[in-house]
Amino acid sequence: MKLTTCVVILSATAPGVLSRLTEMDPEFVPTLDDSILDLPCVAKFTDRNIPTLVLDELEKRQTEPDPDRNVTLQDGLIFVLQCVDAGFREPCITFGAPPGACVSYFDFQSGNDTSISHTYNDAVSSISTNTGGNCQFYKYLGCNNKGDDRGLTADYNYNLAVAPEGDDRVPEYENQITSWRC
Repeated sequence: MKLTTCVVILSATAPGVLSRLTEMDPEFVPTLDDSILDLPCVAKFTDRNIPTLVLDELEKRQTEPDPDRNVTLQDGLIFVLQCVDAGFREPCITFGAPPGACVSYFDFQSGNDTSISHTYNDAVSSISTNTGGNCQFYKYLGCNNKGDDRGLTADYNYNLAVAPEGDDRVPEYENQITSWRC
């Protein structure tokens, strides 16, 4: 076996070696859009005890940020706060991913660690984006890649068990979310 083949196999099997996951510094707080500043989710977005995980798309960060960038998108990421209990009660976590990326809880864990998916997959009752813009949430992996789940469009929901006026499907997604795209 060639040395490079051996190195690739060992790297792929070692937990976390090729991980695309980055945990942000505990002092990091996502920039919040003005449209959500008076909502209950703000306390959790700014709580430094709530972990923030981001996907590392293997692109190097610019040393000097682009002065013309959208100020809500820090490092080109949209952050989604997700809490297991309604009303943004803990456990909560904030996930960051590039706009348009389909992500799931499984993307935010490395190696044999299942703590993220075990805690949040099919267990979330409160959601909010930091941008005030909509994300599409799905019951299955792959963001409806099979065409069997049209998803739930939302930017903020205090309690997924309660259907807001005009969308009776919202409770179908309480404790059912597996993937999302913002």
